[in-house]
Amino acid sequence: MNIRHLALPALSPILLALASVSCGGGGGGGDAIASVSEVFPLSGALTDASTITVSGRSSLSDLAALRVGGVDATTTDDFATWTADVPLATGSNTLAIEVEDADGNVTPVDEVVVRRRVILRFVDGIDVDPDRDVAWLVDSLEDTLYVLDPVRGDLAPISGPNLGAGTLFTIPFDVVAGRGSSTVYVADSIRDSIFRVDTATGDRTELSLSGDSIEFGGGRGGIELDSTAGFLIVAAENGLFLVDPILQTSKRIVAAQTSGGSKGFVDVAVDDSTGEVFVIQESDLQRFDVPSGNLTTLAAGSQSQNTELTSANALDVDPDTGLLYVLALVGRQVVRIDPQTSKLEPIAALDPETLPRGLAFDAENARLLVTDFITDTIFTAETEPGSKPEILHTSRLGNGPAVRNVEDLEMHGDELYYSETGEYSVGLLDLRTGNRRLVSGDGRGEGIDIGDNYGIAVDREGGRMFVADLGDAVLNLILEVDLATGDRTILAEGGEPGGYEFPIDVALLPNGKLLVLDTDVDGIFELDPDTGVQRAVTQNGDGKGDDFLAFLESMAPAPGEGVVFVGDHNAGIGTIKAVQLDSGVRTVLSGSGVGQGEGVGVPVGMAFDAENARLFVLDAGGRKIFWVDLETGNRTVVSSKDRGTGPSLQSAHGLVWDARRNLLFTHSGIDAAMLAVSAASGDRIIISK
Repeated sequence: MNIRHLALPALSPILLALASVSCGGGGGGGDAIASVSEVFPLSGALTDASTITVSGRSSLSDLAALRVGGVDATTTDDFATWTADVPLATGSNTLAIEVEDADGNVTPVDEVVVRRRVILRFVDGIDVDPDRDVAWLVDSLEDTLYVLDPVRGDLAPISGPNLGAGTLFTIPFDVVAGRGSSTVYVADSIRDSIFRVDTATGDRTELSLSGDSIEFGGGRGGIELDSTAGFLIVAAENGLFLVDPILQTSKRIVAAQTSGGSKGFVDVAVDDSTGEVFVIQESDLQRFDVPSGNLTTLAAGSQSQNTELTSANALDVDPDTGLLYVLALVGRQVVRIDPQTSKLEPIAALDPETLPRGLAFDAENARLLVTDFITDTIFTAETEPGSKPEILHTSRLGNGPAVRNVEDLEMHGDELYYSETGEYSVGLLDLRTGNRRLVSGDGRGEGIDIGDNYGIAVDREGGRMFVADLGDAVLNLILEVDLATGDRTILAEGGEPGGYEFPIDVALLPNGKLLVLDTDVDGIFELDPDTGVQRAVTQNGDGKGDDFLAFLESMAPAPGEGVVFVGDHNAGIGTIKAVQLDSGVRTVLSGSGVGQGEGVGVPVGMAFDAENARLFVLDAGGRKIFWVDLETGNRTVVSSKDRGTGPSLQSAHGLVWDARRNLLFTHSGIDAAMLAVSAASGDRIIISK
């Protein structure tokens, strides 16, 4: 057959356009057609929201429709820019982006993958109800009770803020299920109380206990249910208690040892098949006889032969075998103990980066569930020695060092540099993968240790980074970090005549000079990194305009404009000031009666958008991002609790603007995660955690 004589259908203008461009990475998916670009969210990102606004640009003309995940996008400029509000199912969502021409021809052009999961903050106690094949756990930061599918890892909130009626939890730390019933009991460390929760409605009843007072000591202790007798057995800082949840009475049956230092009770477990009760008192595993109140030590963690139990903090029992399982912080391991012989066997070890808090035996699936306070992860572990914990539920994203206390960010291409004060280091995030790596700090580079590093400035051309470091052994430094080796040298020290005192931020100017923001003398200094020469640009008391407020937080130069913007505040009421670099004159740009919009609180991050002549501001006081009109000082909210979906901006620090993607990047302290924020919708997503 001669194919030259076949009658082929005419290609639509859209298909011809698509045929003329090559596949690339401009959209959300891996092999995106170049006709769709600047797609938000970044593919593979994580959110806890039920919907997300997908946005982007298209270079195609004559479009009749554009759809994302089957949802028609809206546009005001013939799909040059577009948005679509797309519902998300729990788990991974692959959202196909397709276009339709006037003749009804539909062509897929891209796809974006979005993961929706409950994001745990400080996951704590956990318990399994084998009759209902579910697990219950509490998050002590979110003050919320969750239900967990112990096989699939699906998680859903049951009771807490905006869920259920009654007094709210205040740092719940342990939970026990009423077997086969809709009742769950929750221990609250701040209120030193126990809640009864109806899991069908989420309603909470705080037990009004009469009798002996329970003292949990800030989250120390545990609760267990004797399902035969119907009593709660409570382990607390000041003793062991029997609680009748119906009569709401409390009786202390064993007092905690106080001589030679307090030895409070850490956790309790009941063997449902025999009725035996076991407790952890400090690092000692004990059998407790309820009628007599006697304690018998099975294994003492203070003894050298039982160091596996040192800092034991959780306990559970397998009712079929009678074997006990203890979670010990030292070694981050689970230990199996035969209560008949007191034989100890380590069976599973978690990563040293973890801080395991809760332990539950899942009888239905014959394995253990372990909660981790640091990575907000739920693990499963088999019950035999050598078990390797597997992740059941997590909101972690990307590999590499943790990002818990980030203060400053700086972007170069697809790489995001960050300062990490909690780990006394500086790192690098690959925006394409979410992976993180150490640039300099403990484990990489030689020289003086990094201390409380609040600001960074990157000289990629010179292969170096500058760090504003409040210091450790030596205070108030500007460090120079070699990007290739991580080696650190002191560039400048605070207190030099005519120089800075307390560096809170640094920025690199196009001429190669450094700006140092000083929140002690309330000023800005210019530092030549090659000669070490400093000069004061502006500071309070020099008569050059509006004085800075008590606390300077952040700054953002406007390259080529000869201006640097500074965020300051006093008692949570702030302003944004513009400083002329040549004259040092300070002027209030926004706040303090200048400009309209929501007030300025604590401006901990700023980013300049040269193309649109605006300044983005991260406000820690209002947990929001807004932009400032440079002509009027007016403030427009971009993202906040009332605008945009996704993780919170609580305890956020650092802000950068990505004009190419129409995105902002920041760090959420509450989630210990890097966020991308859509400038179009205000939606927030986790890109690395």
